[in-house]
Amino acid sequence: MIEKEKVKEIVSEKSEREKIKEGIRNKKEKQKLGQFEKATIECPECKSHTLVHDYERAELVCNECGLVVDDEFIDQGPEWRAFDHDQRMKRSRVGAPMTYTINDKGLSTMIDWRNRDSYGK
Repeated sequence: MIEKEKVKEIVSEKSEREKIKEGIRNKKEKQKLGQFEKATIECPECKSHTLVHDYERAELVCNECGLVVDDEFIDQGPEWRAFDHDQRMKRSRVGAPMTYTINDKGLSTMIDWRNRDSYGK
């Protein structure tokens, strides 16, 4: 009987942690602070509001008690850095605008018959 109670306790703790994680992911009130992001939600352990996103470890950590509230979150930012406007525009992820003057609206992908890109690679 004791083992069943332990299993039930572990399962209930896990489901509660998943609920907390889901609530954190759904929360949209965040302030950007340089490399970190501070959230306006509270820690389930100490009820502190100083939760910090650590982008190096992909964790949401309480700044007061050190509890890792969420882990493995996805960074939605670009994987590259740009130091001025020209670099940012060159590294943009968008292509030419859609146009109705071309039969495929300009959305096709051109692949060379030698299987090379526009740089010859």
